[in-house]
Amino acid sequence: GTVLDAEEPPNPVEGVSICVDRMYGSFNPACSDTDSNGMYQLAALPAATDYVAYVIPEHLGYKREMWNDVPCPDNNCEYSDGTPITLGPDHAPGKDFNLERDTGITGTLRRADNGETLGYGEGRVWLYKTDGTAMGSVRTEHDGFYRIIDIDAGDYYVLAGPQDGDLIVELWNGPAAEGVPCPGLTCNPASLPGAVIAVTGGNVVENIDVELDVGSRITGQVRLNGDPVDQAYIYIYDNSGAYLRYGITDGSGFYQSRTGFPPGSYRVANRRTVDGFGEQNLAYIPMAYPNEPCGNPCNVMVGSTIVIGGPGDVQNIDFDFAEEPKSTISGHILDDQGYPNPGGGVEIFNSAGEWIDTFWVNEFGYFETFPLSPDSYFAWTIHTGEYVDALWDGLTGDNCPNKLCNVMDGSPI
Repeated sequence: GTVLDAEEPPNPVEGVSICVDRMYGSFNPACSDTDSNGMYQLAALPAATDYVAYVIPEHLGYKREMWNDVPCPDNNCEYSDGTPITLGPDHAPGKDFNLERDTGITGTLRRADNGETLGYGEGRVWLYKTDGTAMGSVRTEHDGFYRIIDIDAGDYYVLAGPQDGDLIVELWNGPAAEGVPCPGLTCNPASLPGAVIAVTGGNVVENIDVELDVGSRITGQVRLNGDPVDQAYIYIYDNSGAYLRYGITDGSGFYQSRTGFPPGSYRVANRRTVDGFGEQNLAYIPMAYPNEPCGNPCNVMVGSTIVIGGPGDVQNIDFDFAEEPKSTISGHILDDQGYPNPGGGVEIFNSAGEWIDTFWVNEFGYFETFPLSPDSYFAWTIHTGEYVDALWDGLTGDNCPNKLCNVMDGSPI
């Protein structure tokens, strides 16, 4: 077939790959590139009735699609949605493509100190509207190249930084200008003097390149009773208490911030978090550097300021963790006559409604949890035989047969 663009008149597109696969991905894809006339040919394929063809043209600023104008959203082709192509006993000519221009931004990330491009996955680029609305992010591909495609026409800012390393997160400020430091995940590009990137429909704005300056990383050791603490999260803030970034300790208790920071004043703390990445530091008393208890949630302003004055990492921002005192929940399951019920168990949930564990009673109807971190907990009984299960309400328990109630409607413990 032939690959043309969607202009009037259409022009041949040279140097894009056409690949074929089976509709359900059971075939090793075969690919061929278009020549100067936009022509391609794939030969020596076994006969089948469920081939699907797709074009890979995004490096030239076009949208990826499957044959017969079937789109591939976000460049992900669902082969089962393609139009089947029958091959054999005859050839399959005329499988032509008319490519539409994509809308997006591309560029390259480099180190400012030596000009080296960032490697695959080593850099990240965030896209923002000019009102500060975050539009998502992408990682670098080969040779520091990044692409943000399939976006609406409009005005944007680009923020770039390392996925993990000593470079500073910076706002693109024009092709010949220094980037504007904007460290941290709370950075608001709309509040800084960055350059606006105007993107029109069907146009890819190229060469939005950023040279990232080397910053200073905040590093230290975390210990508990003199022993290193592994997988502890240490959080970095600016001097006003706005969250910037974090570091994670290794097996030796050593941590370092996941980006470099420009000269300025910062604060560091260990705080408890429960988020999409799981639970962090729940076993330890929240502290702001240097080992000042900061409460829960942590008030980082009770700690000391850490000053970055120039090149080089800031070292020895150490923590001596203290374990959070833990307590157990215990009690009995009693029958309607007040006698111990020798069967069943108690399920415990935390304040987020997350199941902790089930604790079975002994022959005296007694149960006890393992040590729990400070929180508000909720409980109900399960598998109590001929008796109706109950939700703990602070008194004798509300009936809750077969969990047909909301455990969070009970009384917190």
